Amino acid sequence: MRASLDRRRFLQNAFAVPLLAPAWRPAPSRSYIAELTSLMRAAPVPGAVIGALHDHKLAWIVPLGARAAGSPEPVTASSLFQAASLTKQITAFAAFTLRSQGKLDFDRPLVAYVDDLPNPRPARHRPPRPEPFIRLSQLAIR
Repeated sequence: MRASLDRRRFLQNAFAVPLLAPAWRPAPSRSYIAELTSLMRAAPVPGAVIGALHDHKLAWIVPLGARAAGSPEPVTASSLFQAASLTKQITAFAAFTLRSQGKLDFDRPLVAYVDDLPNPRPARHRPPRPEPFIRLSQLAIR
């Protein structure tokens, strides 16, 4: 019996596993690649490219599978894919991970974390509310 998995769940799982890793690894483990390949078959996702940055530089990249379902053309490190709409899920996962590590408090306004975010409401008028949008790349943890 084949497990059922949709593409959104596949991508959520694929992105979540490395974020949970406790220490840096110079390459993905064989077990991670095997799990990812299994998820790809279940989704079904014919191909993917995974990679990691370390010290702001590309540390490794691993192409997996074929460029299209039924295609013999393999995925390469430079293959391009249509991006799924996962920004909200990845941002939420990152936020909850930071909260569980004690680095983010959902009750504090974002201006407390990001130096260059303007606070449009002066404190004397009313307490600042958390901003509804933020670019994760702008989040600086103190």
